[in-house]
Amino acid sequence: TKVSLYVATVICLGNIILDYLLVEGNLGCPAWGVKGAAIATVIAEALGALASIVFLIANRNARSYLCFRFSYSHIRRNYVKVALESGCYAGLTTLACWGFAQIFVLLGPGALAVQQIANQIFSIAYLPQMGFFVAVSVILGRLFGAKHYDFLIPAFAKIAGLSILFSFVLSILSYIFAPQIVGIFSPNDLDVINGVRSILYLVCIDQVLSSIVLMLKGALTGISDTRYVVLAMFVTGYFVFLPLTYFLGISLGYGVMGGY
Repeated sequence: TKVSLYVATVICLGNIILDYLLVEGNLGCPAWGVKGAAIATVIAEALGALASIVFLIANRNARSYLCFRFSYSHIRRNYVKVALESGCYAGLTTLACWGFAQIFVLLGPGALAVQQIANQIFSIAYLPQMGFFVAVSVILGRLFGAKHYDFLIPAFAKIAGLSILFSFVLSILSYIFAPQIVGIFSPNDLDVINGVRSILYLVCIDQVLSSIVLMLKGALTGISDTRYVVLAMFVTGYFVFLPLTYFLGISLGYGVMGGY
Protein backbone atom coordinates (compact mmCIF):
# COMPACT_ATOMS: atom_id res chain seq x y z
CA THR A 1 0.00 0.00 0.00
CA LYS A 2 2.98 2.34 0.37
CA VAL A 3 3.55 2.09 -3.37
CA SER A 4 -0.09 3.07 -3.96
CA LEU A 5 0.38 6.07 -1.66
CA TYR A 6 3.52 7.19 -3.50
CA VAL A 7 1.83 6.87 -6.89
CA ALA A 8 -1.25 8.79 -5.73
CA THR A 9 1.03 11.55 -4.39
CA VAL A 10 2.78 11.83 -7.76
CA ILE A 11 -0.56 12.05 -9.58
CA CYS A 12 -2.10 14.62 -7.23
CA LEU A 13 0.94 16.89 -7.04
CA GLY A 14 1.43 16.65 -10.80
CA ASN A 15 -2.19 17.56 -11.39
CA ILE A 16 -2.07 20.54 -9.02
CA ILE A 17 1.12 21.93 -10.55
CA LEU A 18 -0.04 21.41 -14.14
CA ASP A 19 -3.45 22.94 -13.38
CA TYR A 20 -1.67 25.99 -11.98
CA LEU A 21 0.41 26.28 -15.14
CA LEU A 22 -2.10 25.42 -17.87
CA VAL A 23 -5.52 26.64 -16.72
CA GLU A 24 -4.72 30.35 -16.30
CA GLY A 25 -1.36 30.43 -18.06
CA ASN A 26 0.94 31.04 -15.10
CA LEU A 27 4.73 31.29 -15.47
CA GLY A 28 4.46 31.93 -19.20
CA CYS A 29 2.44 28.81 -20.03
CA PRO A 30 -0.59 28.97 -22.37
CA ALA A 31 -3.94 29.76 -20.70
CA TRP A 32 -6.08 26.87 -21.94
CA GLY A 33 -8.82 26.93 -19.31
CA VAL A 34 -10.87 23.72 -19.14
CA LYS A 35 -8.76 22.23 -21.95
CA GLY A 36 -5.67 22.88 -19.82
CA ALA A 37 -7.27 21.10 -16.86
CA ALA A 38 -8.02 18.08 -19.07
CA ILE A 39 -4.46 18.01 -20.44
CA ALA A 40 -3.08 18.34 -16.89
CA THR A 41 -5.14 15.35 -15.75
CA VAL A 42 -3.98 13.15 -18.63
CA ILE A 43 -0.31 14.06 -18.09
CA ALA A 44 -0.61 13.50 -14.33
CA GLU A 45 -2.11 10.05 -14.88
CA ALA A 46 0.71 9.24 -17.32
CA LEU A 47 3.23 10.27 -14.66
CA GLY A 48 1.39 8.03 -12.19
CA ALA A 49 1.60 5.08 -14.57
CA LEU A 50 5.34 5.65 -15.03
CA ALA A 51 5.82 6.05 -11.27
CA SER A 52 3.95 2.76 -10.71
CA ILE A 53 6.44 0.89 -12.88
CA VAL A 54 9.44 2.58 -11.25
CA PHE A 55 8.23 1.99 -7.68
CA LEU A 56 7.29 -1.65 -8.36
CA ILE A 57 10.68 -2.44 -9.87
CA ALA A 58 12.57 -0.54 -7.16
CA ASN A 59 10.63 -2.09 -4.26
CA ARG A 60 12.19 -5.37 -3.12
CA ASN A 61 8.97 -6.80 -1.72
CA ALA A 62 6.94 -5.94 -4.83
CA ARG A 63 9.70 -7.08 -7.20
CA SER A 64 9.52 -10.61 -5.83
CA TYR A 65 5.96 -10.86 -7.17
CA LEU A 66 6.78 -9.60 -10.66
CA CYS A 67 6.79 -12.31 -13.30
CA PHE A 68 6.09 -11.86 -17.01
CA ARG A 69 5.79 -15.53 -17.96
CA PHE A 70 2.29 -16.35 -16.77
CA SER A 71 0.24 -18.81 -18.77
CA TYR A 72 -2.99 -17.55 -20.33
CA SER A 73 -5.11 -19.85 -18.15
CA HIS A 74 -3.31 -18.64 -15.03
CA ILE A 75 -3.84 -15.00 -15.95
CA ARG A 76 -7.48 -15.56 -16.85
CA ARG A 77 -8.22 -17.50 -13.68
CA ASN A 78 -6.39 -15.24 -11.20
CA TYR A 79 -6.46 -11.76 -12.68
CA VAL A 80 -8.76 -11.15 -15.63
CA LYS A 81 -11.96 -12.24 -13.87
CA VAL A 82 -11.45 -10.03 -10.83
CA ALA A 83 -10.13 -7.11 -12.94
CA LEU A 84 -13.05 -7.18 -15.38
CA GLU A 85 -15.69 -7.52 -12.70
CA SER A 86 -14.12 -4.79 -10.55
CA GLY A 87 -13.89 -2.59 -13.64
CA CYS A 88 -17.54 -3.21 -14.44
CA TYR A 89 -18.44 -2.21 -10.87
CA ALA A 90 -16.49 1.06 -11.18
CA GLY A 91 -17.98 1.78 -14.60
CA LEU A 92 -21.55 1.07 -13.51
CA THR A 93 -21.07 3.26 -10.43
CA THR A 94 -19.71 6.15 -12.51
CA LEU A 95 -22.59 5.89 -14.99
CA ALA A 96 -25.13 5.82 -12.15
CA CYS A 97 -23.60 8.97 -10.64
CA TRP A 98 -23.66 10.60 -14.08
CA GLY A 99 -27.34 9.70 -14.43
CA PHE A 100 -27.96 11.13 -10.95
CA ALA A 101 -26.43 14.46 -12.03
CA GLN A 102 -28.36 14.46 -15.32
CA ILE A 103 -31.64 14.20 -13.42
CA PHE A 104 -30.73 17.32 -11.43
CA VAL A 105 -29.92 19.18 -14.65
CA LEU A 106 -33.69 19.13 -15.23
CA LEU A 107 -34.11 21.26 -12.09
CA GLY A 108 -31.75 24.01 -13.26
CA PRO A 109 -28.17 25.08 -12.49
CA GLY A 110 -28.90 25.92 -8.85
CA ALA A 111 -30.03 22.38 -8.03
CA LEU A 112 -27.07 20.94 -9.93
CA ALA A 113 -24.69 23.15 -7.93
CA VAL A 114 -26.25 21.93 -4.67
CA GLN A 115 -25.87 18.32 -5.81
CA GLN A 116 -22.25 18.79 -6.86
CA ILE A 117 -21.23 20.51 -3.59
CA ALA A 118 -23.02 17.86 -1.52
CA ASN A 119 -21.18 15.21 -3.52
CA GLN A 120 -17.82 16.90 -2.84
CA ILE A 121 -18.52 16.99 0.91
CA PHE A 122 -19.48 13.32 0.78
CA SER A 123 -16.32 12.46 -1.19
CA ILE A 124 -13.99 14.18 1.31
CA ALA A 125 -15.41 12.16 4.20
CA TYR A 126 -15.46 9.06 1.98
CA LEU A 127 -11.70 9.08 1.33
CA PRO A 128 -10.70 7.60 4.73
CA GLN A 129 -13.23 4.83 4.16
CA MET A 130 -11.32 3.85 1.02
CA GLY A 131 -8.35 3.15 3.30
CA PHE A 132 -10.44 0.74 5.35
CA PHE A 133 -11.70 -0.79 2.09
CA VAL A 134 -8.13 -1.51 1.00
CA ALA A 135 -7.31 -2.88 4.46
CA VAL A 136 -10.23 -5.29 4.56
CA SER A 137 -9.55 -6.43 0.97
CA VAL A 138 -5.86 -7.10 1.62
CA ILE A 139 -6.19 -8.68 5.07
CA LEU A 140 -9.15 -10.90 4.21
CA GLY A 141 -7.48 -11.83 0.94
CA ARG A 142 -4.38 -13.01 2.80
CA LEU A 143 -6.42 -14.96 5.34
CA PHE A 144 -8.53 -16.52 2.59
CA GLY A 145 -5.46 -17.42 0.54
CA ALA A 146 -3.81 -19.04 3.56
CA LYS A 147 -7.08 -20.90 4.32
CA HIS A 148 -7.39 -19.30 7.77
CA TYR A 149 -11.16 -19.27 7.40
CA ASP A 150 -11.83 -19.04 11.15
CA PHE A 151 -10.21 -15.59 11.24
CA LEU A 152 -12.23 -14.07 8.37
CA ILE A 153 -15.29 -12.95 10.32
CA PRO A 154 -13.40 -11.64 13.40
CA ALA A 155 -10.99 -9.68 11.17
CA PHE A 156 -13.87 -8.27 9.12
CA ALA A 157 -15.78 -7.30 12.26
CA LYS A 158 -12.81 -5.36 13.69
CA ILE A 159 -12.01 -3.45 10.49
CA ALA A 160 -15.67 -2.77 9.67
CA GLY A 161 -16.29 -1.58 13.23
CA LEU A 162 -13.41 0.92 12.97
CA SER A 163 -14.63 2.10 9.57
CA ILE A 164 -18.21 2.65 10.72
CA LEU A 165 -17.06 4.43 13.89
CA PHE A 166 -14.76 6.65 11.83
CA SER A 167 -17.49 7.53 9.34
CA PHE A 168 -19.95 8.21 12.19
CA VAL A 169 -17.57 10.69 13.83
CA LEU A 170 -16.84 12.39 10.50
CA SER A 171 -20.57 12.64 9.78
CA ILE A 172 -21.23 14.33 13.11
CA LEU A 173 -18.36 16.78 12.52
CA SER A 174 -19.61 17.47 8.98
CA TYR A 175 -23.04 18.30 10.32
CA ILE A 176 -21.76 20.48 13.18
CA PHE A 177 -19.47 22.51 10.92
CA ALA A 178 -21.87 22.56 7.97
CA PRO A 179 -21.94 26.39 7.58
CA GLN A 180 -18.15 26.62 7.41
CA ILE A 181 -17.84 23.64 5.05
CA VAL A 182 -20.52 24.85 2.64
CA GLY A 183 -19.05 28.36 2.74
CA ILE A 184 -15.76 27.05 1.37
CA PHE A 185 -17.45 25.74 -1.77
CA SER A 186 -19.99 28.53 -2.31
CA PRO A 187 -19.28 31.63 -0.19
CA ASN A 188 -21.64 34.02 -2.02
CA ASP A 189 -24.66 32.12 -3.33
CA LEU A 190 -27.13 31.94 -0.42
CA ASP A 191 -29.60 29.74 -2.31
CA VAL A 192 -26.92 27.13 -2.90
CA ILE A 193 -25.68 27.37 0.71
CA ASN A 194 -29.19 26.86 2.10
CA GLY A 195 -29.85 24.06 -0.38
CA VAL A 196 -26.76 22.12 0.72
CA ARG A 197 -27.52 22.70 4.39
CA SER A 198 -31.03 21.32 3.93
CA ILE A 199 -29.75 17.96 2.70
CA LEU A 200 -26.49 17.69 4.62
CA TYR A 201 -27.98 15.45 7.30
CA LEU A 202 -28.94 12.99 4.54
CA VAL A 203 -25.40 13.16 3.17
CA CYS A 204 -24.09 12.37 6.67
CA ILE A 205 -26.41 9.36 7.00
CA ASP A 206 -25.29 8.24 3.55
CA GLN A 207 -21.65 8.37 4.66
CA VAL A 208 -22.30 5.85 7.44
CA LEU A 209 -24.39 3.54 5.26
CA SER A 210 -21.84 3.73 2.44
CA SER A 211 -19.04 2.72 4.80
CA ILE A 212 -20.99 -0.47 5.60
CA VAL A 213 -21.50 -1.20 1.91
CA LEU A 214 -17.84 -0.47 1.17
CA MET A 215 -16.68 -2.88 3.88
CA LEU A 216 -18.86 -5.65 2.46
CA LYS A 217 -17.56 -4.89 -1.02
CA GLY A 218 -13.99 -5.05 0.29
CA ALA A 219 -14.61 -8.39 1.99
CA LEU A 220 -16.09 -9.90 -1.17
CA THR A 221 -13.25 -8.49 -3.27
CA GLY A 222 -10.72 -10.00 -0.87
CA ILE A 223 -12.15 -13.47 -1.39
CA SER A 224 -12.52 -12.86 -5.18
CA ASP A 225 -16.33 -12.84 -5.17
CA THR A 226 -16.49 -9.72 -7.34
CA ARG A 227 -19.33 -10.92 -9.55
CA TYR A 228 -21.83 -10.57 -6.72
CA VAL A 229 -20.58 -7.00 -6.15
CA VAL A 230 -21.28 -6.11 -9.80
CA LEU A 231 -24.74 -7.68 -9.76
CA ALA A 232 -25.66 -5.94 -6.50
CA MET A 233 -24.50 -2.58 -7.88
CA PHE A 234 -26.45 -3.08 -11.12
CA VAL A 235 -29.69 -4.00 -9.37
CA THR A 236 -29.60 -1.35 -6.64
CA GLY A 237 -28.19 1.37 -8.90
CA TYR A 238 -30.38 1.01 -11.97
CA PHE A 239 -33.57 -0.56 -10.64
CA VAL A 240 -33.79 1.29 -7.30
CA PHE A 241 -31.51 4.34 -7.08
CA LEU A 242 -32.08 6.12 -10.42
CA PRO A 243 -35.84 5.39 -10.77
CA LEU A 244 -36.47 6.57 -7.19
CA THR A 245 -34.34 9.67 -7.78
CA TYR A 246 -36.46 10.66 -10.76
CA PHE A 247 -39.75 9.75 -9.06
CA LEU A 248 -39.07 11.60 -5.79
CA GLY A 249 -36.95 14.44 -7.19
CA ILE A 250 -38.84 15.25 -10.40
CA SER A 251 -42.26 13.59 -10.44
CA LEU A 252 -43.17 14.38 -6.80
CA GLY A 253 -41.26 17.69 -6.87
CA TYR A 254 -38.97 17.17 -3.89
CA GLY A 255 -35.95 18.29 -5.92
CA VAL A 256 -32.49 17.59 -4.56
CA MET A 257 -33.99 16.50 -1.24
CA GLY A 258 -35.96 13.78 -3.05
CA GLY A 259 -32.85 12.60 -4.85
CA TYR A 260 -30.88 12.21 -1.67
